Amino acid sequence: MNEPESKAPSDFVPASRNGNLWERYEQLRKIFAASLFAVLILAGSLNILLLRQVVTMRKDLDAVRPQVNQLVENYQKIEDPQIKNFVNSLIGFGRTHPDFNPILVKYKITPGPPPVPIPSAVPMEPQKKK
Repeated sequence: MNEPESKAPSDFVPASRNGNLWERYEQLRKIFAASLFAVLILAGSLNILLLRQVVTMRKDLDAVRPQVNQLVENYQKIEDPQIKNFVNSLIGFGRTHPDFNPILVKYKITPGPPPVPIPSAVPMEPQKKK
């Protein structure tokens, strides 16, 4: 029934030779708490900065999107058919002039399969069952 009393750290009075150690511990604890608070503030500031950058970039993207769409449409309607026509004429030239084929191989221009003729749009009659 004689239980030893457990003392809380605040009630603990260290011996004289450990007094300096206790003061260092308290200083270290305060420095750690201050560092933790500083890291928290820096992380919050970085998140706010990144959020502002995202908002700014979205506004810039919305402003530029119509111009980019117009450029893509222009490419698909005008430039892409011209490029394909030019490549097809190079392939045709390579068929008639075999000495030109190493240049086509160098730029990895290979003739595709010959175009398959599209059947006429005549509707087929359903087959009669026998």
